[in-house]
Amino acid sequence: PNKAEYISLDLYEKVMSDLFDISYTGVILYSAFSEPLLHKQVDQLIFLSKRYCPQARVEIVTNGDLLTSNKLISLFEAGLNIILISLYDGPHQHEHFLAMKHEAALNDNQFILRVRYLPKEEHYGIIMSNRSGLLNLEDIGIVPLDRPLKQYCYYPFYQCVVDYDGSVLLCPHDWKRALIAGNLNNESLLDIWNGKVMSQVRKRLANRNRNFFPCKVCDVDGTKMGRKHFKLWQRFYEKQSN
Repeated sequence: PNKAEYISLDLYEKVMSDLFDISYTGVILYSAFSEPLLHKQVDQLIFLSKRYCPQARVEIVTNGDLLTSNKLISLFEAGLNIILISLYDGPHQHEHFLAMKHEAALNDNQFILRVRYLPKEEHYGIIMSNRSGLLNLEDIGIVPLDRPLKQYCYYPFYQCVVDYDGSVLLCPHDWKRALIAGNLNNESLLDIWNGKVMSQVRKRLANRNRNFFPCKVCDVDGTKMGRKHFKLWQRFYEKQSN
């Protein structure tokens, strides 16, 4: 069910402190299961991200419903690097958001519009997944799997998802939150990242074994990004077994 719950500033600062400890320079992305702009302190979250991880790239994916020119300016003043706006309603939205872009003096690398209003036959412009078996949309071919895919998935090798309550999930496709790797209220992010759950999952996926929940019912390809990280982990596990 939808919940009006938000990550606290204290918990978020703890997560950023964990990233500071490893000199994190990757991507911090506000997305996954919710609309980031619903968080009334999102500007402060961005500020904390840049305070602890100044070299990280901070991005937001939004539907833009709550976006105004002033809000856009404040997000970038807080330290946001990129905003990606998903357009679901139609071509008329372009003019509306491009006017905001102009007022905020943003360039094409900072401000990206993503078309999501294409016909059903084109999957609406989205690479659709079954959300780890949650969706059953037979008319567009999105259904839970009868048997697991026998292929790699790179997701847990290069990223993880932090939920509002501190739960750490394997990837953004686990909409059921079926497999929780740990909780940041009582563990460090690095301990969870290198912990038992993540390690077991990686070893299975490195052998093309998706025969466990939630991966056994997931139809995501999982190899579009992260190959470099996957190969590094694969070599690490091979050395461990020798």
